[in-house]
Amino acid sequence: MAPVHPSHTQNTNSDTCISHFRSFTNFDKMIDSKTVQCKCGVEVQLDRPFKITNFERHINSHNCILGVDNQPSLYLFFDQSKNAQGEREEEFLELLPCTGLFGDLYTEYATNSSAFFGGGKKPEVIGKTIFPDKFSQDTPFSRKKLNKDQTQQFNTALQATAT
Repeated sequence: MAPVHPSHTQNTNSDTCISHFRSFTNFDKMIDSKTVQCKCGVEVQLDRPFKITNFERHINSHNCILGVDNQPSLYLFFDQSKNAQGEREEEFLELLPCTGLFGDLYTEYATNSSAFFGGGKKPEVIGKTIFPDKFSQDTPFSRKKLNKDQTQQFNTALQATAT
């Protein structure tokens, strides 16, 4: 009988263990003998090499987004490890400017709308202009120092100066 090489028996043993993990629909890939990746993207640490207990616990918990309340997610049908077009994920995260809000229609709407505080003078400047005896240049403006009539007058002036 020919001698069996030890690495050959180890490979067949690990292959049977990996095939056991592949029997789970949520299994994505084996990272190493103590770490597997679920299709939801979570890496699950195993307590012993090729032991499925922690992976089963993850699948049955609410941490796995693929099988919450026994309703499979769409992630189950797509391979999370590869992009369909072969692009890197960083390219998807690139910030793009909003191109839809620069038309003449939006600019006209923004300039003609009656905004409460849009683009007018600062409330502190208006308050010091209306009530120069109450707020000198050295005294900071505060709405708390205004009585009810003065507050109403101040709010009317703010609305009048808003564009």
